[in-house]
Amino acid sequence: MRQLGHGHSVIFLVPAEIRDKITALRGIRAGGKIRVADVLAWSVGETWHEARRLIPLWAAQGRQHQRQLLLRTASKGDQYELSRETAAQLLENNGLTLRERYCPACDGQAGQAGQTVLAREAARIQRRCRAFGGRGPGAAAAALQQEQEREREILPERENPPPEPQPLPAQPLEPSLHAHVEMFVRTGTVPPRSAAFMPALHALAGSSVSHILQDLCGPSGLLATADFARTVHLPTAPATGGAWDAYQRPVQWIATAHTRSGTVAVVLSPWEANALMPIFRAGGIAATLHLFAPRTSLATRSAEDLLLYTTPPLIPGWRAPRALMLTLLLFAGQLYLRSYDEYIGMCRLLGVPYHASINDEESLSGAKEEKEAHVFEPAAVHFFLTLFQQIRHPSADISRTDLGHILAGDVLLPPSAFSGPTRAQ
Repeated sequence: MRQLGHGHSVIFLVPAEIRDKITALRGIRAGGKIRVADVLAWSVGETWHEARRLIPLWAAQGRQHQRQLLLRTASKGDQYELSRETAAQLLENNGLTLRERYCPACDGQAGQAGQTVLAREAARIQRRCRAFGGRGPGAAAAALQQEQEREREILPERENPPPEPQPLPAQPLEPSLHAHVEMFVRTGTVPPRSAAFMPALHALAGSSVSHILQDLCGPSGLLATADFARTVHLPTAPATGGAWDAYQRPVQWIATAHTRSGTVAVVLSPWEANALMPIFRAGGIAATLHLFAPRTSLATRSAEDLLLYTTPPLIPGWRAPRALMLTLLLFAGQLYLRSYDEYIGMCRLLGVPYHASINDEESLSGAKEEKEAHVFEPAAVHFFLTLFQQIRHPSADISRTDLGHILAGDVLLPPSAFSGPTRAQ
C-alpha cells in the first residue's frame, strides 16, 4: 500500500452478498454506485462488530490469566518448578457447576487470600466489557458459551473415508501335505491329473478375477499346490467372488525342479514349506526350495531370479526360464522390473506394445532378445490389472509403477527409466 495514488491503485471486488450489506449499511439504493468510502465504512464496521463479539472470550481469557498469575506468584520457590498441588490448581475444570456457570465472577480456586485481587481485576475487566457494550458477567458468560458453540458449528467436519469392507468371518482350513507334493520334491515328477497340483492362476478361483480366469490361457510350468489355494471356509457362500480376495495367500515359497518338459515351479503354502524343510535340508532330491517376495518398491532388493536363500544350494549358472519367471512376477504382483530387457519381455509376454514405433523395434536396446515362446491371451491384461488392484495391491496406487504402465497400455517408458542404480539390485 505504499505510494498509494502515486502509481499504485486498489480495486475492490465484492460478491453480491457483501454488496447488499454495504448498500444496507450506507443507505444506497438498489443498483446505486458504491464508493471507496462506503467499502471502508463497511470494513471498519465489521472490524468493530467482530471485536465486540469476541469481548466475552477475551474477558474470560483475562480472568483466567489473572487467576493463574496469582497462583504462580503465591507458589513457593522457583515459579517454573511448581508443586503438584499448584499445577493441579492451574488446570481448568472440564465442567462447570451451576454457581460457576451463572456466576462466573465467583472463583474459589485461588483461595480466600486472593479473592480481593481477583475481584479488583475482574472489576477492571468488567468495566472494559461495558465500554464495548457488555451487560455483566452473566451476559458475558452466555455470550462466551454462544461463541464456543458457534466455533464448534463452523469447524470443518472431518471427512472420514468410508470404512473398508471387512472380510466375512471364516474358519481356517486344516493344512495338509499331499503325498504327490512330497514325491515332486524327491523325484521332480508331477503325476498327471493329480489333485495336489493346479495351474497357479487357478488358485484364484472364487476370487473377483474368477470370471476372467476361465477365458485365460497362458504359459505352463507355474503350478500351485491345493493347500496353497485352500485357506478358509466361509460359512455362507458369497454372492460375489470379492469375499475370497482377503483370503488369497501371498507368494513366498517356491519349489523348482527340472522335468522332461522343462523347469517346473510349484508355489507352496507356508505350512507345506515348513513340513518339507527337513527333506530339503537333507539334500539328494530333485527339487530346490526358494524364498521369494515380489518387488513392490525400488527400495527393496529384487528376488525375481530365485537365487535368494535356496535349499539345497543350486548348481552354478542355474537360471530360471524367462517365461516362467515373468509369469511368476505377474502372479505374485510385482510392480517393478530390473531392466529394460525385462520390460520388453513382459510386454511381449502380455502381447502389448512396448514402443510407439514398431519399425524401429530391432534397433532398440534389448531387441536382440528372443521372442517369448508363449504369449497370454488378449484377456490377460484385464485379468492381471484386476488381480493387482483387487487382490495384490487393493489400497495402493500402481499407476506410476512399471507394471502399472504396462497394464494400463502405456508405451512411454524409455530405456533411461531403467538405468538407476537400484534397478539391478
